[in-house]
Amino acid sequence: MNKSPGRLYERLVIGRPLVVVLLLVVLATVSAYYARDFRLDASADSLVLQDDDSLAFYREVRQRYGSDDFLIATYAPEGKLFQSATLDKLEAMQHRLAELDGVAGITSILNVPLIASPPVSLGQLRDDIPTLQDSRTDKALARKEFLTSPLYSGMLLSDDGRTTAIQIMLERDPRYHELLERRNELRQKKRQGSLNEAEATTLQHVEQTFDAYTGKTQARQAQLVDQVRNILADYRGDADIHLGGLPMIAADMIDFVRGDIGLFVIGVGVLLLVLLAVIFRRLRWVLVPAVICATVAVAVFGFLGAMGWHLTVVSSNFVALVLILTLSLIVHLVVRQIEIQDARPDADQRSVLAATLRNKFAPSLFTTLTTVV
Repeated sequence: MNKSPGRLYERLVIGRPLVVVLLLVVLATVSAYYARDFRLDASADSLVLQDDDSLAFYREVRQRYGSDDFLIATYAPEGKLFQSATLDKLEAMQHRLAELDGVAGITSILNVPLIASPPVSLGQLRDDIPTLQDSRTDKALARKEFLTSPLYSGMLLSDDGRTTAIQIMLERDPRYHELLERRNELRQKKRQGSLNEAEATTLQHVEQTFDAYTGKTQARQAQLVDQVRNILADYRGDADIHLGGLPMIAADMIDFVRGDIGLFVIGVGVLLLVLLAVIFRRLRWVLVPAVICATVAVAVFGFLGAMGWHLTVVSSNFVALVLILTLSLIVHLVVRQIEIQDARPDADQRSVLAATLRNKFAPSLFTTLTTVV
């Protein structure tokens, strides 16, 4: 460090250790508070570019032909699928699923229209549409219709006739789609260079509102997926049941990433503690780097939460990188301080620390800058 900045740093930081520690405690506390707003994002926006043509085409098709917000459950009973006892259990499960808050409807072999079980005329279909649950329906003919009909073949029943699919349609959130369409419209104007000042302010507000609302939407969707899973679990004793669908994948992806973050943090943290203990063999040089790394990690979480920036499946490993990069700088400082202490055993702690910082400031600065770049 230059003499003037160096003396200023020594006077303000090294000369006031209690004040510095107090400020760091306040920083960590504030960061921990804002870390509550930290959020993982597994939406399409987090995985593709904003102006991705495929995403724009997908959203256009989705808006025109309907939402793909649904879950698919497969049901393969131990006994025969079309026997009365099995269909009664399937009906009970379907009824419980339909009662969930957020479920718009259920499509299964129980409620789709049948026109060949036995065959009916168009006039009869106009008056009353038969389903598998009707007493007049021939189950053997219904099974054949599900296997051979162009409408149902390969959709509701497997080729061997043992496994059926249940589509769980989720309620469309008009507020979410309204914000999404408004945001995309304004972003398109921004890319084209036709966004005026008022619209730029509106875009900023819409983006903030959409981000906040997306967090609530993801939480509700994850809760609904858990409720569906709990219901399906009650019927797994008599059948092989699996769940799929985009909402489930998004919810599970967030859970997986959150679990990976915890696992990496614990794993890297334990490894770093062991390495510090083996290298330095002093409790001080284990605890001090560990506290600094933990404070930096909490500060980053708090900064992300305060800024409203979301982690994705791509950037979720940042915690391990932050710990490793922070520790590399700390180790350089610790090693240099130990060397100065050994060379000047009679020197006081303040002068040793000042000499360490003067010696390692420039290398640490350039190392940090090159890492950022």
